[in-house]
Amino acid sequence: MEKSLSCYKDPFGSKTYCTKPFTNIFADGASRYRLCADAGITKEIDGMSLEDVDPLDFYYSPQMDKVRQMMIRGEHITGCEGCYEQESKTGWSYRQDHHKKIEHYGLDYFPTTPLKPGYKTRQIGTKCNLGCFMCRAYDSSTRRMELSQANLWDMWRDLGIREYEKSKVKNISQKRHKELLKHLKENETSFDMFRMCGGEPLLSDRMWEMCDQVSDEYAKEMKLFITTNLTELDYKGHSVHKLAEKFKYLMLEVSCDHYGEKLKWIRYPIDVDKFEQNLYRMKPYIDCIMCTVSILNIFDLKEIEDYYMNNFGIKVNWYALYSPASLSIKNIPNKEDIPYIPTDEIKGELLKKEVPSELEKGYEYIRSLENHRGFKILGRNS
Repeated sequence: MEKSLSCYKDPFGSKTYCTKPFTNIFADGASRYRLCADAGITKEIDGMSLEDVDPLDFYYSPQMDKVRQMMIRGEHITGCEGCYEQESKTGWSYRQDHHKKIEHYGLDYFPTTPLKPGYKTRQIGTKCNLGCFMCRAYDSSTRRMELSQANLWDMWRDLGIREYEKSKVKNISQKRHKELLKHLKENETSFDMFRMCGGEPLLSDRMWEMCDQVSDEYAKEMKLFITTNLTELDYKGHSVHKLAEKFKYLMLEVSCDHYGEKLKWIRYPIDVDKFEQNLYRMKPYIDCIMCTVSILNIFDLKEIEDYYMNNFGIKVNWYALYSPASLSIKNIPNKEDIPYIPTDEIKGELLKKEVPSELEKGYEYIRSLENHRGFKILGRNS
């Protein structure tokens, strides 16, 4: 096999093989294990949770072995339908993006047995200081608080969110957290990397506990990835700069969906000036800005890209919002007027059939949030 695998779509001839179950452990805000952050509920692992199954026991379980073998044989996996649908329409999917990343392991082949995994977890909880208008409610404490204060829970659930996203947040107990810390500590050399995701990891006591307990010796071999809104760099005597000194490699993926007043609204109640100061301070460790593309910024993508490249020298990557459906770009009626479509993923979401009634629900929800927040983002014709 050629050493460059980036264009190799179907290893072993399988159209369902994905590297994620061979490289990754993921648990969501409801403490459920899932195959990846973009997957739904997979019946082979349904019921497996951080509450009663340790990460490595899950990863090397018979249930996960079955999933891996099904993928190699080309059998469809429940929960992976999003990738299958994308590929059938556009030829692109997250699955194929994951294939490219196998080169990060220094491999020139696709694994058929599990590698030393990365651990991507919301074991750290869902504490967050922002209430981004499109955020899955079980990923942010501020998000849930604002929906309650604005009496918008019923409207949110009617916007077309995926079934598993209706789950209530289910943070593990402090007792269970301590048990998991012990598991991670005793097996630290069995992990290739930690991936911390929201809530806001840099404001989580549990995240800092996880990082602190990694031995200085092994940290020099370990990678640390953090998805962050970058609004705070210091917390209770902890510092992101100290993480950079401790770990072999620190990479920050910064969540940001616009600039100026639009950023202030989308990621309410962000302090934009402080955020931009932090971009300057942490630039050596920032891999990219990750922009969630929705009906509020689809016409501005080139401006956003140019703003962060010209002012900070930071590239922008794109993630198409697909849930809730009412905020998805697929429902934009004047798609031919969109001036810049940067990736196949964004193109694929735009190619989906528009549903005008969904779009109106989305605008109604945004207007309701405008009333609660006290300032507007929509134009008169929206």
